[in-house]
Amino acid sequence: MEKPSIFSQSYLERRDPKAYDKQWRHLINLCRSYNDPFTYLGGEEKYRKQQKDDFLSGKIENPVLDYPDINIEDIDRREKKLLEIKEYILKKEKREFVRQAYKWRINELVAGFRMLKATASGNMKRFQRYTEYIYGNPSRDIFSYSVEKIRANLENYLDSDNLDLQSAAQNLFDALPKDLPEAKVIHLPGQDVISNAKKIIDEEFSNLFEMPSEKKELDAEDICLIASQIIKDKKAFDWKAILIDGGSGSSLSVDQERKQFKIPKAKTVSPSEFTGTARHEAGRHFFRRIEGDRSRLRLLGIGLDRYDRGEEGVATATEQAAEERMDDFAGLASHLAISLAIGLDGKPRNFRDTYEWMKKYFTFLKVKNGKSFSSAETEARSNAWAICIRTFRGTNCSTPGVCFTKDIVYREGNIETWGILEENPEEAHRFSVGKYDPANMRHLWILDQMAIEDQDLEYLEK
Repeated sequence: MEKPSIFSQSYLERRDPKAYDKQWRHLINLCRSYNDPFTYLGGEEKYRKQQKDDFLSGKIENPVLDYPDINIEDIDRREKKLLEIKEYILKKEKREFVRQAYKWRINELVAGFRMLKATASGNMKRFQRYTEYIYGNPSRDIFSYSVEKIRANLENYLDSDNLDLQSAAQNLFDALPKDLPEAKVIHLPGQDVISNAKKIIDEEFSNLFEMPSEKKELDAEDICLIASQIIKDKKAFDWKAILIDGGSGSSLSVDQERKQFKIPKAKTVSPSEFTGTARHEAGRHFFRRIEGDRSRLRLLGIGLDRYDRGEEGVATATEQAAEERMDDFAGLASHLAISLAIGLDGKPRNFRDTYEWMKKYFTFLKVKNGKSFSSAETEARSNAWAICIRTFRGTNCSTPGVCFTKDIVYREGNIETWGILEENPEEAHRFSVGKYDPANMRHLWILDQMAIEDQDLEYLEK
C-alpha cells in the first residue's frame, strides 16, 4: 500500500480549530525533527580525547575534528523535503504573516543543512557564509565593550602584592587588543530596571514550584520532584524529569528534542541559586516551548527563525533578575572567543591562536579566585580547549577567521533583552508566548498580526 503523502488531509487535520496554522500540524512536527545544525557537530568521544591530548601536549598545532553524525545522503533528503514543504505552504496558506513566518524558518533550516554540507566538504568559505546567515556576526561594539571592561578590571591587579595574580593580570593585559574603534556606549541596566523586571517576573512565576520546607540545600531527588511537579502543573504529560550520570554544569537543564528535564545525580544546590536556574530552564525554555505548542501559531513551539538570540537573552535576563543584581551581561567568554577568531581586532585567528588567548583569560580568573599560577594555568588549558571546541565546531580549525558563531546569542541576546526591559518593560508580559526574539522586528510584526486578527474575529462575532 502506498504511504500517504505528508500533505494529505489525514496528516493535516488538527483538533484545535482556532490555530492559524492548524492545517500544518504534521509539517510542524516534521520541521521539529530536523534538529538545529549544532546537534550534528559532536564527535566520537575517544577520538576527540586523543585530539585534545595531542593538542595540549603540542604534538599537533590544531585539532582535526570528526563529524560522524553528518550523513550527506540524509541531509540532501531532508533539505529536499523542507523545500517541498515551503513551496506547498507558500502556495496554500492565505495569511501573509503565517506564510512569511514559515518561509523564514524553513530558509533557516535549509541554510543549516547547507552549512553542514560545507563542513563535510571542507569548504570553509561557504561554511562561514551560512553560519553568519543563521546566527550573525559578533558586534564590534559589544566586543569593544567587553575588552574595555576586562582592561578596567585588570588595572586593579597589575600592582598586586600577589605576584601570581600580578603576572596573570599582566599577561592578559598585554594580550588585549589595542586601538579598537570607539564603540557605541553600552551600559548595565540600572537598579530600578532590574527591580522592575524582577517584579514582573516574580508575578509570572510566583507559583512556578514549591520549595521543600526547611531545606538549606537541594539534592538531585529534590530537584527531580520539583521538575516533575512543574511538568504536572503544566499538563505536559509527554515530558518527564530524569536523573543523569555526570553533568558538572547546571542543576537542571531542558532537552527539547527528548522532552526531558535532566538533573545530574551528584548535583546539590542552594534554594536561592535553584530559583534562578528553575526560572531560566523551566520558566523560559520549557514554558516557551509548551505555550508555543498551544498558541494560535504553533510554529512558536519550535521557534520562529533565528529565535535563539531572544531565547537565551530572555532566559539569562530572567535568571539575573531573580538575583536582583548583576555585574556584567551574560556570555562574555563565548563572545570573546568568537570575536577573536573572526578577527574583530584586525587579526583573524585559528584554533591554536584563539586557545592561547583564552588560556590567559581563564588563568587570570582562576588566580584571582585563589589558585596558584601553575594550578590555574593547568585548569585554564581545559577551559580554553572546551570553549574553542564550541567556537570552531564545524570548521577545519586551521583557517583563521572561520568559526561557528552561534554562541554570540548569549551575550548579544542578553544585552538586547535588558534594553527592551528598560525601554518597553511591558514586552516582558509576552516573553512566554513561544520561542521568538523580542528584539527582532519581524517577530514582533508576526505577534502583532496575531493580535490584530484576534481583535478582528472578536469584532465579527459580536
